[in-house]
Amino acid sequence: MADLKDKKDRAVNFKIPDHGMPNNDKFYIANLTFNTMKIRWLGHSAVEILYRGKKILIDPFVEKSEGLDLKPDLICVTHGHSDHLGSTIEIAKRANSKVVAVFELATYLEKRGTDCVGMNIGGSTNIDGIKISMVEARHSSSVIDEESGRIEYGGEPCGYIFDLSKTLYHAGCSFLWNENHSRDV
Repeated sequence: MADLKDKKDRAVNFKIPDHGMPNNDKFYIANLTFNTMKIRWLGHSAVEILYRGKKILIDPFVEKSEGLDLKPDLICVTHGHSDHLGSTIEIAKRANSKVVAVFELATYLEKRGTDCVGMNIGGSTNIDGIKISMVEARHSSSVIDEESGRIEYGGEPCGYIFDLSKTLYHAGCSFLWNENHSRDV
């Protein structure tokens, strides 16, 4: 257990178990808890945020989600690579979740039966009181169509800034490279 400090110098508990990475039997990796929000890292880029009764799931790449209670209200996907898109379609259909993604990826997901909000980099939206801004990322993005095996363009990769009780930045496969992103992140 390590103690970190937030911007107001309050202690935040952060625990990474000895094995360091998720396996098929254990999904608890790390928790951060603030007054109105709980953040759970599920491995790789997958993160669950609990905020005022809402569940936000980012990049749901989890090997077997039946061991988790993944019933998010909202799923945000940073790009189309399988290690980020993961189980988005299955989880969104099962939980009746809304999915936020860059326009091209949202179109791909809508064709497969998900309820999507397509955005472009630089845009913001408010879904059920959750303000989400889509920001630039430096990576690539494509989707391999399971039926045809073709590589399809997945739009530009992105990161997200969530304006909650804290401002959170999820970089996807990018990194914090723009000073504009370094607010209370």
